[in-house]
Amino acid sequence: MKKIYIFSLTLIFMLLMTTIAYAAPSVQLENPKVSAVDADGNDVEIVVDYIVDAASAGAAFVTIEQTDTAYNLVKATYPEIAPENVRMISLMDVYIKGDASLIKFPITLTFEVNSVESTTKAYVIHFEDDSWVILDSVAGDGTVSAEFDSLSPVSIFVDSSTLGVTDETAPNTGDSMLIYVMIIGMVACIGLICIYRRKTE
Repeated sequence: MKKIYIFSLTLIFMLLMTTIAYAAPSVQLENPKVSAVDADGNDVEIVVDYIVDAASAGAAFVTIEQTDTAYNLVKATYPEIAPENVRMISLMDVYIKGDASLIKFPITLTFEVNSVESTTKAYVIHFEDDSWVILDSVAGDGTVSAEFDSLSPVSIFVDSSTLGVTDETAPNTGDSMLIYVMIIGMVACIGLICIYRRKTE
């Protein structure tokens, strides 16, 4: 009976970890390739510095990475979003290569972000006039685009609950049944543990 007790505890742990991994959205930091066009649709050459260590990059990067700044900005526009779903996927500094005065603004930046789909809620946040502001952005399959009146630090956030939500990847009946089977398995194991504990008391 003791072996059944140990086995049941192990099985509960495995099922719990599998259920969490199955349900949790995957959000990874990316270094997206960035392209730019000016107000007339002409290509603009830009430089992108991807930020790995916000602390060494400057206070502005720390503010957007380690505080509630991003959530507050997103919530002001999309009040229904949950704080745990606001996830950063990229942080960078973007600037014009050469003489910026020759560029006709606004310019449109397109970020190639692998984890984003057309149904993803993505938010481009830009540092301007000593503060972070949220820009109007458009998510596509593998891209996020936004229009800029100037260039400086940029961060990209997503609503992680919308990652991978398409007609092709939405959970189907079989997927739901798998979760139910896991839950039933955990309940059964808990029952065996209760029986064992009563017999040993």
